[in-house]
Amino acid sequence: MNIGSLAKHKWDFGEKNNSKYNFVEKGIVEFICSDGSKGYEKEAPFDKILVSATAIRISDSWKKQLKVGGRIVTPMNSSIWLFIKKSETEFEQKEYPGFVFVPLINKD
Repeated sequence: MNIGSLAKHKWDFGEKNNSKYNFVEKGIVEFICSDGSKGYEKEAPFDKILVSATAIRISDSWKKQLKVGGRIVTPMNSSIWLFIKKSETEFEQKEYPGFVFVPLINKD
């Protein structure tokens, strides 16, 4: 299965669940198809950002779009990392090793 068909499969799965539970109509879920490595500036700032695919490094966009006091949880290499935004420029970071994830793919 290639990335395109996997993405379509996931989209179809989401559409099926939406039809069943009416998440979009209830305002619980919004479908957004874009490059997640750029974040979602339209709705920023965020309290939390959860990433489900391993990244090489934390995205500058995610850092900018996070509130002070907010948290980013992201897999990087074979660890899960927690980043806590202490100020506009300072982050506390904690590593939790021993995991494997699929890679984050961006358009760059």
